[in-house]
Amino acid sequence: MRICHSCGSRNPFSAITLLFDQTPSKGLIFMSVELKKSNNLSFDNLLDVIISDENWNKSQTIIQQLIGKELFLSTPDEFAIDENYPEFCQWLQNFPLMKEKCLDCHLNCYNIQSNKPQIFRCHSGLTYLVIQLSSQIVATSIPVLCDDFDIKDFIKYIEESQLPYNEGLKLIDKLRLKNPIKQDQLKLALNLIESILEPLLVKLLEMNQGSIVIDKKFESSSQTMKRTEPISVEVLRPRRIEGRRAVITGIGVVSPIGIGKEAFLEGLLGSKNGVHRITFFDPSDLPSQMAGEVRDFVPTKYMDQKTVSHTARASQFAIAGTQMALEDAGIILEEENADRIAVILGAGTNGIEFAADQCHYFYATKGKKLVNPYTGVIVFAGACSGEVSLRFGLRGLSHTISTGCTSTNDAIGSSLKFIRSGEFDVIVTGGTDAAIIPITVSAFASMRALSTRNDSPEEASRPFDKERDGFVIGEGSAIFVMEELNHALRRGAHIYAEVLGYGATSDAYHLTRPAPDGVSASRAIYLALEDAKLSPSDIEYVNAHGSSTPLNDKIETLISRMVFGKHAFSDKFAMSSIKSQIGHALGAASAMGIAASLLGMEHGFLPPTINYKVLDPDCDLNYIPNIPQHRRIQFFLSNSFAFTGKNSCLIFGKFINK
Repeated sequence: MRICHSCGSRNPFSAITLLFDQTPSKGLIFMSVELKKSNNLSFDNLLDVIISDENWNKSQTIIQQLIGKELFLSTPDEFAIDENYPEFCQWLQNFPLMKEKCLDCHLNCYNIQSNKPQIFRCHSGLTYLVIQLSSQIVATSIPVLCDDFDIKDFIKYIEESQLPYNEGLKLIDKLRLKNPIKQDQLKLALNLIESILEPLLVKLLEMNQGSIVIDKKFESSSQTMKRTEPISVEVLRPRRIEGRRAVITGIGVVSPIGIGKEAFLEGLLGSKNGVHRITFFDPSDLPSQMAGEVRDFVPTKYMDQKTVSHTARASQFAIAGTQMALEDAGIILEEENADRIAVILGAGTNGIEFAADQCHYFYATKGKKLVNPYTGVIVFAGACSGEVSLRFGLRGLSHTISTGCTSTNDAIGSSLKFIRSGEFDVIVTGGTDAAIIPITVSAFASMRALSTRNDSPEEASRPFDKERDGFVIGEGSAIFVMEELNHALRRGAHIYAEVLGYGATSDAYHLTRPAPDGVSASRAIYLALEDAKLSPSDIEYVNAHGSSTPLNDKIETLISRMVFGKHAFSDKFAMSSIKSQIGHALGAASAMGIAASLLGMEHGFLPPTINYKVLDPDCDLNYIPNIPQHRRIQFFLSNSFAFTGKNSCLIFGKFINK
């Protein structure tokens, strides 16, 4: 990740770069310093330390001692206001990242004259332009604009050239050649590093219990100045580090096509159909009479009868999935590591069947008899994560993320952030749901969201097929062990994949319908790509939300075309929905899709979309019809979209141990 010191903004490229700008009497010098952080660090970037409330007084004293009366960490007024360069700012509107992250950003600067923080607008976006346009090598060069530099000529040249981002380096090179630096400016730059920046970094990092090693190597000429190696600042500190990576080391599945990853894998490879006429109750009076039921689940295989009696079915699925995932990961639970293992699960509902039974009992007895004393605990969504923590003695935080159908992706996204921050080494994450009861089926049927293909229930769930008429409710769980990479490597764990990126947005459009333009959902994918430091063309497979509703599948296809462009129609891209095999498991839906994708990546195949028979002109991509596609991939995307317009996307990548 790179950070523009002038505006504090971030863009999706490698390493942490703090950009310091220095304004001599003539011209501008832009400099970058690459900080490579290893092990753990408690702050995202050095600027946070300088301006944070708790460190401000101490930092202020250090800065005063080192800098004296010179304003090296401030921006002069003449460059502080965007309005000074309206044409330049207008041109920047053509660059979405700049518009979002540069023009609207502020920088907390230290003004030594007034002895207080001072807020400046980013100075005309010039510094961020250098970062953005030369992003691939910015950490190895120092662009210099000086002496006869004229902003009007600069604007004119850029407007005439209309260069894309990846050609930006040529622009920077031309400016460097046009404006050769002088020896006094070279000395000034080196002086900034040696006498100001280095001591400041050392003091601030020591203040935060860090250590520092700086290596400076430069080559200079009359035309340009380049670093042969970046200035490396290696910070060693227990816990919390920028750059911690998260991997999946364990999988546990409870699904309509198989319990356990082996049975689930067999069901995927065999295009098994887990959707049938409902057997849990008589559905004859309901418009939709089919579901993806987990029929052979025996809870006492995973917990004692007492636990079964006071846990909801979704919680039982979660406990079973967790046991399988922990065993698969080879995690040994001990007193010493219990505090460093958290539970973050996604669940759309929990205990809804228990609540329905108790409500029926309450009204049948006209309230004369008390309901089950566990009712108040069992029916809230947080119970499923709590039950897992209790069952396995995990004393890290215990959270349930309940955002509807996006619950699992949001839970995994939250887990990713906790792993990266250094808060935990291991997190039990994933999703669970169990809502196949009359009132739930009736509710979705009244919305006209469910398929009514009751004469052929096995063909009812048919994502992207022209004759789709609604989703089929399902149930189950998929639980994963997410682990910090080095923690996994040290114990020799098998790694299924790395969790690379997460993005989430909201349509803010309608209670049940997705926004027809797909813009907000597309942005969630872009955010995940940015987090993963990937481009759309890197994605080879999309585990689609693919709910089998007429509108949702059409919009998801539109979103894919918007994000992936021509790549979506290439032979290197495919998408599918396992809801065709298991139905829509609500809060656990994307969990099982991710499990299918991980196993596919592991065994060299892409899961199919079964029941795909009639081509829909509005759904014109490769949906892997009916049988698995044998192919090895490196990156896949998980899409999840929920009622009220929630959009949540994750990106996974095959881990290669170099």
